[in-house]
Amino acid sequence: AKEELFQNTKKSGLLIVNLDDERIAARSKKYEQQKITFGVNCVSEGVTPDLWASDINLLEGGTITFTMHCKGEKKEIHLYIAGEHNVTNALCAAATTMAAGCTVDEIVLGLADFRAPDKRLELIASGYGFEILNDTYNANPASMAAGLKALANIGRGKKIAVLGDMLELGGDAKKAHYEIGNCAVEQGVDFLVSFGEWAAEIQSGWLENGGDVQKFKIFENKDQIVNLLKDQVSQGSLGVGDLVLFKASRGLRFETMVEALK
Repeated sequence: AKEELFQNTKKSGLLIVNLDDERIAARSKKYEQQKITFGVNCVSEGVTPDLWASDINLLEGGTITFTMHCKGEKKEIHLYIAGEHNVTNALCAAATTMAAGCTVDEIVLGLADFRAPDKRLELIASGYGFEILNDTYNANPASMAAGLKALANIGRGKKIAVLGDMLELGGDAKKAHYEIGNCAVEQGVDFLVSFGEWAAEIQSGWLENGGDVQKFKIFENKDQIVNLLKDQVSQGSLGVGDLVLFKASRGLRFETMVEALK
């Protein structure tokens, strides 16, 4: 369906192409319109897009620096948002604004001025010493994996993930939730809490891929999760330097737990 955007662009139009996505890259070759390409991973595979990134550094506090290469120019970019995947998002924004006529210097300033929208990988303090990675706006398999990777990259101490259902996945739901449990193991999550209809599938993905049975909990209501975290603070097993990710689809309203802990 996304290809319909290319199909319906007039011949004099301009296509913005993500070369890191093999499907988009392959389908874009059908079209003769002028293109601006961007990517991060494709560079290591021998493809050089119009905009690409090098020297990516994930800094304490959830900020990112990288070098943006743009048609022979190199610019240092500062992003005040967590998550390595946002380097790709920044390149996409740069390509789009370049197509709209912005200069490279304007793009650099615009990216530096950007701040995370509410509930999207928002790094905030709790009232209990630990930090919260609030990514409760919505969830799908790609963003859930990105959230877990951000937790792994940003967290300095204990890393806890509180995960809920990803809605509207149809027949893919069982496998997708299992893979999230597996992803949590791969990212070195120290403790995983799950809530929702698909919690058991997340648990299976965790346990069957090496996750510790003692480091996983399923809860039937969100108040229990808040109380668990408060208890861990009281016991001294959760505190300053630790990070807790909250992520689920919009319908589960995980932001209520964040509000209870702020």
